[in-house]
Amino acid sequence: MAPRRKSKHQKARTLTSSTTARDALALPKILARVGWFLPYFSVQVITTKWGSLDSIRRFQPHTFHACFLVCKLWYRTLLPILWREYVYDLMRHVSPKVIERYSLLFRHFDAHGGCDGPFNCTLLETLVLRHDNQPKAVNMSMDNQRRLVRMNPGIELLKWEGSEASKTRARLDGTDFELLDNIRDVRLDGWCSFQGSLVKALKAMAKTLDRLELSDVHGFNESDLYRQPEGKESVGVDGANKGSGRGGNELVLPRVRALRVPFSPKNMDLVYLAGCCPNLHQFSVDITVARFDMSRLASTLKTRCPRLSILSINDSHDEFEHGFSIGPLIRGCSLSGLTRVKFVAMSSRNTERDILRSLLAHSGTLEHIFVDYYCELVGAFDAADILQLLVECRRLKTCSLSGGTGMSTLATLKYLKRLPWGCQGLEQLEFDFDSDIGGFGSGRRSQNDTINISSTTSFMGWYRHPQDSSILDEEEEPPSKLSLRELFGMVQGLERLRFVALNLISYSRSSDPKLAASWIT
Repeated sequence: MAPRRKSKHQKARTLTSSTTARDALALPKILARVGWFLPYFSVQVITTKWGSLDSIRRFQPHTFHACFLVCKLWYRTLLPILWREYVYDLMRHVSPKVIERYSLLFRHFDAHGGCDGPFNCTLLETLVLRHDNQPKAVNMSMDNQRRLVRMNPGIELLKWEGSEASKTRARLDGTDFELLDNIRDVRLDGWCSFQGSLVKALKAMAKTLDRLELSDVHGFNESDLYRQPEGKESVGVDGANKGSGRGGNELVLPRVRALRVPFSPKNMDLVYLAGCCPNLHQFSVDITVARFDMSRLASTLKTRCPRLSILSINDSHDEFEHGFSIGPLIRGCSLSGLTRVKFVAMSSRNTERDILRSLLAHSGTLEHIFVDYYCELVGAFDAADILQLLVECRRLKTCSLSGGTGMSTLATLKYLKRLPWGCQGLEQLEFDFDSDIGGFGSGRRSQNDTINISSTTSFMGWYRHPQDSSILDEEEEPPSKLSLRELFGMVQGLERLRFVALNLISYSRSSDPKLAASWIT
C-alpha cells in the first residue's frame, strides 16, 4: 500500500512547529537553558587493580563544538556555558594556552594540585584550591593561589588547603581576604595562624560570612581573639581572665550560623571561636584528644550562642581517660534547647554511657537524633534509656541509634513495647543493635517461620527494597516472621512513620523503591 500523503493542514502544522522550534532557539535565554544540558565530558569505565569498576571523566566538548558551527549567536551564547567551570582533574590534558584564553569566563574553579596558569579569571563565584599529596604531584604555587583569591573579590565559597607537611605549613595572610566582600562560606585546612593571622582574616570577612569550617589550623591561641589596650586585662569568651592583650577589638562574627572546628593536640583553642558567633545555630566539633573541658565549652556556647539548636560531635580519640564525658557538653550547651544532635564515636567507654540520658535535657525540643558507636555493638546503650527517650521526646521525627544493648535484638524490641511512645510524629527510625546483619538471635528456623517480603510483597503493610550489596551479606538469612511481627508491631500506630531500618536492613511503607530511598540518611 502506498503511503498516505499529508494534507495541506498537516504540512502547515509541521512547518509551523519546526519554524517555532527554530525561532525559540534563536532566543539567547532559551538557547542557554538548552546549553546547560549539553555534555562536555566523556566517561570511561575501567577495572581497578582490586577488581572493582571505576569511571574516569575527561573534558571533551564535541557536542558544544558542533553547536558553535551553527551560527555566531549560538557560539556567543554557548561559549560562556562551556567554560563556566574549570576542574583540573578533568582538564589536565587541555593546553595551558587554551585555559588562559578562556579563563576570563570561569565562574567555578577547582584545582586539585594543578598547573600555575596563568589564569585571568576575575569573576569567580566558587574557588576550591586543594593540595595534592601524591609523591610526584604538581601543585599550584602559593603565590599564584594567593593571586587568584585577591583577583576575585566576588567569591561566595572558598575552600583553601594550605599544605600537608607540618614543617612547611603555609602561613595565613590576612590581606588575602581583605577584598572578599561577598564571601559566604569559608573552609580552611592545613594552615598556620602566624601572629594572629587567622583572626585578621576572619575580621576582614565578618560582614558577610555565614559558614566557617576549620581543619588542622596550627598556631592559633585563644588570646588572639581579644585585643585590648596595653595594661588592660582581656576576658575570655566564657568570662575567664586571659591576661593583658595587645590592643584592638574583640573578634565578632555576627552572621556565622554554622561553625565546624577540630579539637586536637595542635588545635586546642579553635573551639572557642564559637564564642565569637552570637547568632550561631549549628556547632560541629571533631575530637581527637581526651583532655577537654566540656563544661567550659558548654558554658561558652550557652552564654554566647543563645540560638544554638544543632550539635554535631565526632569523637575519634581511642584512649580511655577517667572523667572524660561528652554528657556535660550535650546537657549544658543550649539556652533554648537543641533540635538536632549527631554523635559519632569509636566506642562508648564507661564514662560516656550517659549520652541518651543527657539528651533528655532537650526532650521538649529534640526532633532529630543520631548516635553511632561504630566500633562497639555490645553494651553501648541501656534499653531503659532508649525507651525513656522515645517516651519523653514528643517532637522527635528522626531517631537513629547504632550500638548494642547487652541483650538480643528480639528482647530489646520487646522491652521497647513496655510503654507507649510519646513521639507520635516519628517519621524515620533506625536501630542497629546486633553485629549480625539482620540478626534476631540464633537457632534453627522452621519452614513456617520464614516470610516473603519484597518490593512487591508486603508484610503487615511494610516492604523491603533491594539495598547496596556492600552493606549486606549475601549469605545472610532473611529475618523471621516472628522478628518482623515484633518489629512492625512495635511501631504500629505511628501513622507518620515511613521508614524503618533494623540491623542494617531497611523497610518502607511505600512500594516505590525510589521514594523509599529518599528517606535513607
